[in-house]
Amino acid sequence: MEMQPPEIVIDDERLAGVWANDFELVRSEHEFTLDFYRYDHSQRPPEVGILVARVAFSALLLSRLTDALREAWQGYTRGVIPDRGSE
Repeated sequence: MEMQPPEIVIDDERLAGVWANDFELVRSEHEFTLDFYRYDHSQRPPEVGILVARVAFSALLLSRLTDALREAWQGYTRGVIPDRGSE
């Protein structure tokens, strides 16, 4: 019996996403934390950054994320447009 993936529910506030133009990856013995920041580059130099998202995850998820990002980047550099209907 094939299991169906769980339904993902996204509230309206998160649906729009956030814009980040910098990040920091911090690791501990058991997890990784990825902070995304947004800097206002109209200020020279930018004086204040805003933390727009923080995600903590396991090494296993980092491995899966790294593979997915590598695959997406390779497709992007080859001009491949993902088929959104197959997800």
